[in-house]
Amino acid sequence: MNTVQAVKRDLKTSDVDELHAHGAARFVDDLPLPPDALHAAVFCSPAAHAAVVELNAGDALAIEGVTGVLTAADIPGRNQIGVVIEDEPLLADSEVHYRGQPIAMVLAADPETARRGMRAMRLRLEPLPAVLEPLDAKVLGQLFAQPRTFACGDVEAAIRRAARQTGLLPERIQEHSLLNEGDRFHYCMLAIRCRARDWQCVTTKLSRVAAHALGIGQERVRAESANTTHVANVSPSAASVTADLNGKALLMACSALHRRLLLKAAEQLAVKAVDLTLEEERVLHSDKIPDCRSAPEVDVELLPQAVEPAGLLESRAVGEPPFIYGIGAYSALLQALVAFQPDRAFTLDAPLTPERILLALYNPNESCARSFSSGEIQTPHS
Repeated sequence: MNTVQAVKRDLKTSDVDELHAHGAARFVDDLPLPPDALHAAVFCSPAAHAAVVELNAGDALAIEGVTGVLTAADIPGRNQIGVVIEDEPLLADSEVHYRGQPIAMVLAADPETARRGMRAMRLRLEPLPAVLEPLDAKVLGQLFAQPRTFACGDVEAAIRRAARQTGLLPERIQEHSLLNEGDRFHYCMLAIRCRARDWQCVTTKLSRVAAHALGIGQERVRAESANTTHVANVSPSAASVTADLNGKALLMACSALHRRLLLKAAEQLAVKAVDLTLEEERVLHSDKIPDCRSAPEVDVELLPQAVEPAGLLESRAVGEPPFIYGIGAYSALLQALVAFQPDRAFTLDAPLTPERILLALYNPNESCARSFSSGEIQTPHS
């Protein structure tokens, strides 16, 4: 059995969650490299914004063990890897747009030689103005995408009636990390790479959706990992967004299958399909003596103007609800500061750590605490 067949066999028969739970999932470092494998070191831009005047790989190629240098000119297809917006070249060509943007790849027989070759690359840039603040980018018309506004009712009137008004909510640059089950990568010598990603128990949730819609036990549902052996171009996941979007599609498909099963059962039993239900893998007919499960709910609170049921299997929100919760906590902490010292007002950049709150209360001269006129919470740009 060759490497390609072994990879396909693993992808078809392995359960990703079980492999992770047993510590048996295979990652890139677990797989042996072919004997003639090359190693690459990426040469990146040292500037935030500049025009590429000259890129010289002569010194790098002169190092023993360096086998080549790849640039944008060596890409046979389109030099574009942007997923949502096509604005991200794989390797920068005539202009760099951020510090650390890949410009070239130095190939060598071993990692250390590749890194030596990368350090030997010569680059001449012509600096260009760098836009580092979102508000400056908005003024210059250099936003990544058009702004989108989500509103319900008269927002401006509601803000005017609010007891406390907040301007912008600034947030310092932070590294964000999702609590995912992990990524699994499979490598094969013929450059066939299959990737399976399980984000935030997505497979478990989707299994519950299918089981609930079909009236069967969850153990009867098999969730296979998303990889290129099933779908040629697997799209990237967006955490809980993926769970709810794919979950709704799965719910629609299982509901259609559920209706077809009821129609078939009604045909076999010579009854009306509307009188049948599927529960616990059994077909039940509604013509029976009512029991406690037949009693309707008494205390019901309807959602105002609700068109669709609220959330998939009691989901709290679609997208990333912690982001909204964070804004609420941020605003609550600001109000607590004002309540503690009513003669002052505060404006702080997120995140509000305990240390920064203490500095704001007892060391108002610190840059993290700035006072402003009473009656309105402001930010530096409001």
